[in-house]
Amino acid sequence: MVHKKILLTLIIGGLMLLNSKAQNTNTNLSESVIVFDLAKSLLENDEVFVPPGDHYINKTIFVPDNKKISGIVGKSKLIASPGFTGALLELNGVTNVEISGISFEGDQKGFSKLSNICNTRSAIREFEGRKAGIGIYINNGTNQSWIHDCEFRYFGDACIKAFNAGGRTSPVRINNVSMTASYCGVDNYGMEYSPATSITVTNCVFGMILNSGNQFFSTSSFNDNRIGLYLGSTYPNNSHGGFTASNFNHSVVYSIFCDGIKYGETFVGCQVFQGDIFLENSNGFIFSGGIIDAQVLVKGGKTNMINNTGFITSYGGGKVYTDFEGSSSRLLLRNNFFLQETGENDSLINN
Repeated sequence: MVHKKILLTLIIGGLMLLNSKAQNTNTNLSESVIVFDLAKSLLENDEVFVPPGDHYINKTIFVPDNKKISGIVGKSKLIASPGFTGALLELNGVTNVEISGISFEGDQKGFSKLSNICNTRSAIREFEGRKAGIGIYINNGTNQSWIHDCEFRYFGDACIKAFNAGGRTSPVRINNVSMTASYCGVDNYGMEYSPATSITVTNCVFGMILNSGNQFFSTSSFNDNRIGLYLGSTYPNNSHGGFTASNFNHSVVYSIFCDGIKYGETFVGCQVFQGDIFLENSNGFIFSGGIIDAQVLVKGGKTNMINNTGFITSYGGGKVYTDFEGSSSRLLLRNNFFLQETGENDSLINN
């Protein structure tokens, strides 16, 4: 049997998608055009497979309820057409959607460097060059949905952006995804009760922006970003979530920046290597049973705690500054120790 390459002309949502190829094993078929309309397929089928290839999108595709979109990760690619800065996929008020095995690629490949960074919340405003572009946008009460085994890069807003979604009995789960070279990995405002595992974010301005409560993350990595994790307080029910067995390493500015959080955030069995931990006007930050090799700066706020934690001194670990910049604060330091010393200096990290 003779194998013959044919050109696939793909159409998503009525839009022409070029440069995709497939194999045809039917010797009776000459070169032909195969049309793949994702928007139409989602209306007609509960399960849609995105074939391997580079599929360019210049209009947001809205995913209906009760749909499964799958592909072969690394091969099934949804790519923003040049100049398109909207969301590639949007889940707007839907339920029971599953997305897996897709590689998402935006149209923004570079961001400006930092300028005039200081250890206050104004640092957030010093980032330049933020542009639009979202991989998946989850909003308006979307629930009982699952995004897993996907990869994202080159998004000027966020790889995954969530706004007021999830719920106590109807989470939006995110598992086994990798994100890189974007403004933000995950930007979550008000998506609650939606646990996530095995998120990997590298080389972004923000690994994660979290303005939400009741969110829990495990076995995740936020490495080589400018700010690993930014915990904000603009959402009324912010914080009181947690991170387990995760790392925040090699951040350019802050590994963890708690900006006015009200109800606390727990970090259990986590590691921070390089990049300050900065707590500003925050309450209930609890870091326990992990490793810190970074400075800890506390400015204002109420009671926070670091306990049962090992400190290493390669990147400033063991330098703890309470009352930073003259603002009173309370940081409880209990049962901490220097991993590379015999204990003579442990009093520096306990009170």
